[in-house]
Amino acid sequence: MFSPYPLKDDGWYVIPGKLKSGREVNLFPFAKGKAITWTKPEVIGDMYPNERWRKYMMNLYIGDNERYRLFFGQYLCRDWNRDKTPNDNDALITFDVYFVMRNTQPYPNPPVETKGVIWHHQCFDPPKPPSAPAGVAPTK
Repeated sequence: MFSPYPLKDDGWYVIPGKLKSGREVNLFPFAKGKAITWTKPEVIGDMYPNERWRKYMMNLYIGDNERYRLFFGQYLCRDWNRDKTPNDNDALITFDVYFVMRNTQPYPNPPVETKGVIWHHQCFDPPKPPSAPAGVAPTK
């Protein structure tokens, strides 16, 4: 906070989701209904409704907090699929959570942006093969 050195890293999330119909949607919790964009927001902090969400999302990026990404993924599935079944065309099937890192190089070099998937999530378990009736050995 009081460092004499400016921040060199900055970043933002992009969360494209795929529906059963094949349509792609923006799953970032505060951008539903908006188009998916990879461009840097003018003010990254404005992406979040409050400081708690900003802190949560920034902590989610940190490698030591990787175990919490599953819970965030489950939340996004529950939130989107609240009134849908796996057979609905508007059901969310899968999504990736991208973090776009922007590293500010010393002047005069331009900033370098890299995007990476920090989490892949499937909302529904893949279908399982039918089980054999009791007493019948499975065929190979």
